Amino acid sequence: MNDSPILVSGGAGFVGAHLSIHLAQRGYPVVALDNLCRTGSEGNVARLADAGVRFVMGDVRDPNVYDDIGKVSCIVDACALPSVLEGMQSSVRPVIETNLNGTLLQLEHAVRWEAKLMLLSTSRVLPVDGLASIPLQMTEQRVELQAGDLPDGCSLRGISEAFPVHPGHRTFYGTSKLAAEMLVAEFVAFKGLRALINRCGVLAGPGQFGRIDQGVMMYWLQAHRDGIPLEYLGFDGSGRQVRDFLHVADLAKLIENQIQAPDSAWNGNLFHVGGGLQNSLSLRELTAICQRITGRKTAVKAAEFAPRPGDIPWLVMDSSQAQSTFQWAPQADAEQIAIDAFNSLNNNG
Repeated sequence: MNDSPILVSGGAGFVGAHLSIHLAQRGYPVVALDNLCRTGSEGNVARLADAGVRFVMGDVRDPNVYDDIGKVSCIVDACALPSVLEGMQSSVRPVIETNLNGTLLQLEHAVRWEAKLMLLSTSRVLPVDGLASIPLQMTEQRVELQAGDLPDGCSLRGISEAFPVHPGHRTFYGTSKLAAEMLVAEFVAFKGLRALINRCGVLAGPGQFGRIDQGVMMYWLQAHRDGIPLEYLGFDGSGRQVRDFLHVADLAKLIENQIQAPDSAWNGNLFHVGGGLQNSLSLRELTAICQRITGRKTAVKAAEFAPRPGDIPWLVMDSSQAQSTFQWAPQADAEQIAIDAFNSLNNNG
């Protein structure tokens, strides 16, 4: 094990805090960098300290903060403004500056320190138009793949790395992360950087900060617990749109395996990472799970159909390549993820 620390940017966020603590508990020296701009992230600082993680208050966009951190052996870029609504009704600068310029500074310092770099990207880099071309059929509780001629990169296992990312639009959030992926590839090709990219689907689990635009499982659980009315927004307003869910602890285990992998795995490879079809849910199905777990019902109404930019009816990640390369597979099913999330919600208010 390298004595130089691992830097986790966004280290006080939902994913970053889980990963930092997971690695520290397994003996890795970890530095967590965060500006605490996300609501709830300040509550993770004490947890990081208890696990022996060094916390640095700072912004990934500030070049001076990296001098304060010092040389590291690996950077995990888990910092992002992750909402698909970022920049829609406001300036696009924050999402671009954080998700792209912040990654650029981390790439430059990875080269300077001769460190590895892992980018946590998102399924939202996939074009909305391309995903809309997938043939689907409506069932009572969800939309499902329609048997027949599926596009490249789409199978009954989900969307693989072969699915085209061009042409098409994908929201400002997705565009910023796609640009970051492309920057990583150029640094690998021309700067000799050792890097890999995890393109993640929907992540969930204990400690997530549920909001209407991000963290849907926790948001749905909290609404059921507290009796807050919900609405099936997007798609056709029926709640049949489908996404797959991955427990944050399963992601942390994958990243640990990747960090332990030989340098040959860090040649700019891209991996789709998600819970897969077996851990996919529609909003209708998520509602039923929340009712079972919380023992409560809340009003959920069908929204009037109003197409919204960025809406996706079906997106399931095919993680076959990551599973075979790193001897890894998700352990928690969708209901267990919801149970763990709800327990943490009750424990932390």
